[in-house]
Amino acid sequence: MKLKDREIMFTSIAMVLDKPVSKDSVFVEEFSEIIPVPLNVGDAAGGRIRIISSPRSQIDIMLEQNRVQLRDNSGLEPGEKPLSRVAIDTLAKLKRECRAFGLNYDLVFSLESRKPPGEVIRDKFLNAKTLRTKIISPVLATAVRLRYLKHTKTYNLILEPHGDLASDKLHVHLNVHQDARSLPPHDTLAESFKTSYGDLVRLVESL
Repeated sequence: MKLKDREIMFTSIAMVLDKPVSKDSVFVEEFSEIIPVPLNVGDAAGGRIRIISSPRSQIDIMLEQNRVQLRDNSGLEPGEKPLSRVAIDTLAKLKRECRAFGLNYDLVFSLESRKPPGEVIRDKFLNAKTLRTKIISPVLATAVRLRYLKHTKTYNLILEPHGDLASDKLHVHLNVHQDARSLPPHDTLAESFKTSYGDLVRLVESL
């Protein structure tokens, strides 16, 4: 795909905890050593998720019973914010280990194409002529979800139109999941976070 530009909506590191944690036992002040103050606190998903936010750093710590997610809303590329350090420090603060973790990327690309993204995806991934005879209607647009393995990692990739069907925007989501008894060391995690991002951009460009 020929791309004009890209925007990072957010990136995150999510961890499945080895033991549950009660969000009500977590005090906001404890996280002032991890992300810059002042901190805001709120709940989401009907109270299941406690969100501790740092407007200065644009980083959220999102706590669930068995899961914690560190989300960077700054729009900066992985490596420009210390998200891997925040992940490691948050686990230490909660006195937990992780049994799986995921690296997440949500991006929007603008395409250099006369066709909108839904049609580009359709033409690359779908036999629209055959499907048309089955549904008795033309296929106007397509979204694709792919799952594949590399070594010990499971990749979940979604390509879909962003906004209305006439938009030139393509939304791309990637989750890189890995089972693990603990997080890798900070340098290893940070490098993996950057490398997977670069691999994703090159993959989209090559499609």
